[in-house]
Amino acid sequence: MEILEGRGFETGGVKHVMLDLRHLGEDVINERLSNVRELTMKLIGLNPIESPIPVRHSYHYTMGGIHTDINGRTPVKGL
Repeated sequence: MEILEGRGFETGGVKHVMLDLRHLGEDVINERLSNVRELTMKLIGLNPIESPIPVRHSYHYTMGGIHTDINGRTPVKGL
C-alpha cells in the first residue's frame, strides 16, 4: 500500500520501501539478524547496520511437505 499510495522509492525502475534496522544497533543486528545482514551484504552490497534495506513485494510459496488430496487425506499411514 505504501508504494501504491506514492510513499515508496524507485531505484533503477524498481519500486520499493525502506526497512530501517539501524535503531536496533550493531550488537542486536549481529546477534539476532546475522543472516539478514549477511544476505543483504552479499546480494546488494549494503550493510544494514549503516543503511536502510530496500524491500519490495514478492510472492511466497511453499516447497516440500506431504501430499494430500482435497479432503486432507494423505497416503502416509498413521498421519
